[in-house]
Amino acid sequence: MAESIKKNVLMVILKNISLLVFPLITFPYLSRVLGPEGMGIINFATTFSNYFMLIPTMGISMYGAREIAIARDNKRKLTKNFKEILIITLLFTFSMFFLYLITIISFEKYNKNFVFYLIFGFGIITNSVSIEWLYTGLEKFSYTVSRGIIIQSLYIISIFIFVKNEKDIIFIPILLLLSSFIQMLINFYYSKKFINYDQKFHLKIYSRIKPILIITIGTLASTIQVTMDIIMLGFLTSDWNVGIYNAAIRINRIVIGLLISLGAIFYSRLSNVYGNNKKDEANIISQNWLKYILMIVYPSIIGIFILSDEIILLLAGNEFKASIFTSRLMSIIILFSVLTNFFAIQLYSNKKEKTAIKINIIGVIVGFVFNIIFIPLYKHNGAAIGTIMISFIVSFLHMYYTKKYINIKIDFRIKYILYSLIMGIVLLKVKSYLDYKIYINILIITFLGGLIYFGILFIFKEINLEEIKLKGK
Repeated sequence: MAESIKKNVLMVILKNISLLVFPLITFPYLSRVLGPEGMGIINFATTFSNYFMLIPTMGISMYGAREIAIARDNKRKLTKNFKEILIITLLFTFSMFFLYLITIISFEKYNKNFVFYLIFGFGIITNSVSIEWLYTGLEKFSYTVSRGIIIQSLYIISIFIFVKNEKDIIFIPILLLLSSFIQMLINFYYSKKFINYDQKFHLKIYSRIKPILIITIGTLASTIQVTMDIIMLGFLTSDWNVGIYNAAIRINRIVIGLLISLGAIFYSRLSNVYGNNKKDEANIISQNWLKYILMIVYPSIIGIFILSDEIILLLAGNEFKASIFTSRLMSIIILFSVLTNFFAIQLYSNKKEKTAIKINIIGVIVGFVFNIIFIPLYKHNGAAIGTIMISFIVSFLHMYYTKKYINIKIDFRIKYILYSLIMGIVLLKVKSYLDYKIYINILIITFLGGLIYFGILFIFKEINLEEIKLKGK
C-alpha cells in the first residue's frame, strides 16, 4: 500500500511550497487589516484551543500512524486497528471539547470574545476526528497533499472575500472551522477504499489507552514547551507583544514546519521497518535523512538572519519593526527544532516514548522557569531567549538518549556550516549594494544564496543524485 519514499518526499515538498506560499499571501493582508492587537487575539485563541486537541490529535496521531504503518499490509488487521483507534479518538475528542467549554465559560478573560472562542472550540472536534493518522500510516501523501492544497486555496479566497476590516475578525475562526469540517468529510469518504466498515470484530479498546496516554503525555509536554512562549507572553505582557513576537517567529516557524513535515514520511517508514526488524534499512534511511535535512538547515539559518528586516517589513509592515531583532535572535531554533524532531522520531518509532516523555517534561519545567525570568525583563525578546535555551537543552537530551538506545551514526556535517558561512559573507556584501524594492532584494539574495551554496556542494561532490533516492521503492 505504501508509496515510495521518493514520491512521498516530492509530494511533501509540494506541500511545503504551499505552506510557504499560502502564509505569504494571507499574513501580510491580515496583519494590515487586523493590526498587532487583532493578530495577537487570533494567535492566542489558536494556541489556546490547540492545547485541547493534544490528546485526540498529537497523541493518537503518532500512535495511530505507527499502528497503521505496522498493519498496512494486512487489511483485516488494518481495519481492526483503525476502528479501535477511532473509537478512542471520539471519546477523547468530546471529553476535551466539554473541558474547553467549561474553561471558556469559567474565566472572565474569554467572556469578551465568547462566540469567537466557541467557534474555535468546534474546530477541536473537526480537526481531531479527521483521521489524518490513517493516511500518514498508509503513506498516502499524494492524496493528503492534493486535498490540503485545494481546501487551503478555498480558505485563502474566502479570507479576501469576507475579512475587510478589524470587525471581520470573527470570520477567521468560521472559515477555519468550515475548512476542517470539509477535510473531515472527505477523509472519511476516501477511507472506504482501505477500511472495511462492515467487517465485525471483537474490539480491544482498553489495551490501547495506556500507550496512547503515554505518547499523549509526551506530546502534550512537547507542545506546551514549544508554545508556552506565546501563552506566557500573553499573560505576562500584552496582545501587542504577542503580535510582535508572532511576526518575529513566523518565518522561522514556517521553515521549521517545512523541514520537520518530512518527518511524517520517515516516522511511518521507520515504524514499519523497525516493527519488522529491518534495522539495517532503518539505519540507512536515518543517515540519509539527517544528511539532507542538515544540508538545508544551516543555509536557512544564515538566510533568515540576513533577510529578517526585509522579510518582516514585507510581510507585516512598518508597525512590526520591533520584530526584526527578535527574528534574527530566533533563527538558531531552526537547528534545535529539526534535531529534536529527528531524534524524537527515532525514539517513538522504537517504542521508547517513555524516554521522550521524561525529556519533554524537563523541557516544560525548565521552559517555565526561563520564561518567568526573561519575559518580564525583556518582553518579546525575553520569550525568544527562553525559547532558544529550552530548544537547545531538549535537542541535546533527545540526542543523548537516541545514541544510548539506538545504534545509528550521527554526523552533524560541520562542513555544511562552513559552506553556509561563505554564502552568508558573500550575501552580506551583495546586500549592501542593493537598493531595489524589498521583494526584489529578497528574490535576488535568495536566488544568489542558493546558487552559491549548492554550487559549493556540487564542487565538493556533497550531493549524490543516487543517494537522493533514499533507496525508496
